[in-house]
Order: sequence, then structure tokens, then C-alpha cells
Amino acid sequence: MRGAFLYFGRHMSSSANIVVIADETPLPKSLEQALNREEFEVRHIDLDTATTTEGVLDQADGVVVSARDIDPRQWTKLAHVLDNLESRNVASLVMLPEEHQARSVNLSRNDGLTCMSTSDSAEEIWGRLSTIAAHRTVIRHLENELACFYRRQPHLAQHLGELDEEMRLASRLQRGFLPQTTPAVDSVSFETLFQPCSWVSGDLYDVFRLDEKTIGFYVVDVVGHGMPAALLTIFIKRALQTKRIKGQDYELISPEESLGLLNQDLVEQNLGHCQFATACYCILDTQSRELNVGLAGHPCPLLIRADSIIELGEAGPLLGVFPEEEYVQTSYQLQDGDRLLLYSDGLEDAIFKPTVQEGSRPYRPEFLKLLELDPKAMLAEMAEQLSRLIPPAGLRDDVTAVAMQIASP
Repeated sequence: MRGAFLYFGRHMSSSANIVVIADETPLPKSLEQALNREEFEVRHIDLDTATTTEGVLDQADGVVVSARDIDPRQWTKLAHVLDNLESRNVASLVMLPEEHQARSVNLSRNDGLTCMSTSDSAEEIWGRLSTIAAHRTVIRHLENELACFYRRQPHLAQHLGELDEEMRLASRLQRGFLPQTTPAVDSVSFETLFQPCSWVSGDLYDVFRLDEKTIGFYVVDVVGHGMPAALLTIFIKRALQTKRIKGQDYELISPEESLGLLNQDLVEQNLGHCQFATACYCILDTQSRELNVGLAGHPCPLLIRADSIIELGEAGPLLGVFPEEEYVQTSYQLQDGDRLLLYSDGLEDAIFKPTVQEGSRPYRPEFLKLLELDPKAMLAEMAEQLSRLIPPAGLRDDVTAVAMQIASP
């Protein structure tokens, strides 16, 4: 979704705040007609900062998402916005062209999310939007009633304490599924960073031997966070196929095939509430230094060399959205001293500068200073820089990174 922007307005007669996220101007004619029936105060906000701009989503009575085309990277960001809206009990209206209505079926699994076509009439759009805004008042009333109920229940604190303890146990259990150590083979070493934004994480990583000379490693990011996302990471860890046993022999499964099989498994689960994921899966031959990379809607891994930073891989479809998706594997020849960084998009604030320029991905000066450090020191300093970028309430998203280094002779 290129050049995305966000309209923010106040419905003057009913005091309803409507947010419209669009991929480009002009908006579909019917949508513009629906919005112009009453006066709005309009301002534009970049999609990348839609969930971090203070007060915008909390003030919204309804959200409209209008998109003509969405690439995998932008679709992931949009999914984070929708997940954020759901957590705030803000209803959303997603408008897509007729040829993309298949996506609406998957999005509509999310409670509070209504899907329409950009060819629908202004009357239909306005009717849905008015209903969404009216329900927001009811929801806020129920939220206030619930808050009063909590204050009047002396045993509620005990219940919340028990719930907190359960979440602590869930956190320890999830961390138990992560690798306790990472292999070091033929001068290749790994370091990891794992920081959930709540007790449990929607991120997952692993580094493991496939055979004596081959290492597999990946980062997975389930859209959303909290317990639902954490439960899905456990399924993904068990479902990802990396090796096919044939009697006394075996065959390594390529990243592109592994992602395809995982996608099919997720689709067949028919999960609700927009539960899908992104992934970057790599296989490294530690002797030949050949690296194979497969991506599923995930940020590209960064190859860090003395004089350059190179984004590897080709964008692929998200996991768990459509059946029989095809993924692409790309191969690279690594060199002595190369470092590789896989990360979830929660880390992007620490790596990239915000920009509105098409196709530009400038790096933060603070990140560039880390390039002379070894992976362990780099990730430790990156975590420190990240703590200075996040809001006072804590992380906005789960943060995970896997750094690999090939030792210099």
C-alpha cells in the first residue's frame, strides 16, 4: 500500500470521530460522498505511525480502511492496526475492490470488522458507518459499567492476582519452547534478542542443526500479541517442517517448501480473529557458506558487511491467509566477517528512520554505529536504544532478533 495516509475527522452533528486509512488519493467516489454528507475536520497521518499517534485510535468512533492494492509488507502493518483497533473495541469498515474481495473473507473473521466493496453505494457505506459510530457509544457505556463493577467487587483483586500468576506461568512456559543455547559450527555463531511487549509474545525464533554442516534458523511474527498470538507460535513451532526422513536417510526441506507446507497447515486450521503470521526462514551451509532465504510477508533480513547493508530475500505471501500460496527461495554466497540480522517488525523503530519517500529505507545513525560491534554487543546495545524509543507505557509490539556472524580468519 504505497504512499498511505490517514484522514481524521469529527462528524460535527453527532460528535462521531471517523478515521479513514487509504492507500492513495482520490478516495473511491462513493466513500467520498458518504463522508461529505457532514462536515469533517481532516488531517493526514502516515500509516506507519497510525497506531502510535497519541489519542487518534482512542478517540475514534469508527475506522474505514480503503485500499486498491496492498503488498505483503504493508498488509502486515495494516493487520497490526486492525489488531490494535480490536483491542480498543473500535469497530472497522474495510473497503476493497471486487477483485480483492477474497481477502475480505479472511479479514471478516475479526469480530467488529465489516467488509464492503469500493463499488458499494454511498448510502450503503454511510449506513454502515453510522451504525458503527452509534455502537461505539454503547461500547463506551458498557466499559464504564464494567469499571464500576470492578470497583464494587472486593474479591476481584484476588481474581486478578490469580490471573497475573497464570500469565507469569504462561510466560515461563513459552520461553521454555525457545532454544536455551544456539549452535556454533565452523566459525558461525548466533546471538538472540527476545522482548515481549506483555507477559507472552506473538514472536518466535529458533536456531538449530539440520545436520553436521547445515543450520536452520528463523523468526516468526504472529499478527497481534498476547495470549492468542502466543498460542499460535506454539502450533507454528511444531508445524514447521525442516527435514524429511526416508528410512535411514533424510532430505532437507527448502525454505520455500517449508513455508508453503506451514501456510497450508495454518489455513486448514481455519483460525478466527485474523490469526495469521509472517516468517523469515534461512538455511546456511556452514562449509560452503551458501545461504538460502525464504520470506512470508516478513521484513527482509539484513546482510551487514564492512561497507554496505543489503536487504536479502523476496517478499512472499503471509502465512495462514490463502491456501496453496507459492514462496520464493533466494540464495547468497556469504563471506568471512559477514553478519546477518533477522528481526520482527517490532524492532524497526530502532533500525529505520521514519520517511515518506517512496522506496527509501534510511537507517538511524544510532543503528549505523552498531555495525562495528559483534552480534552479542550489537543486540545488547540495540535493546538499550529501543528502550529510549518506546513510549513510557512500554513496548508497543513484541521485539525479536537473531544475529549471525561468520568469523574472520
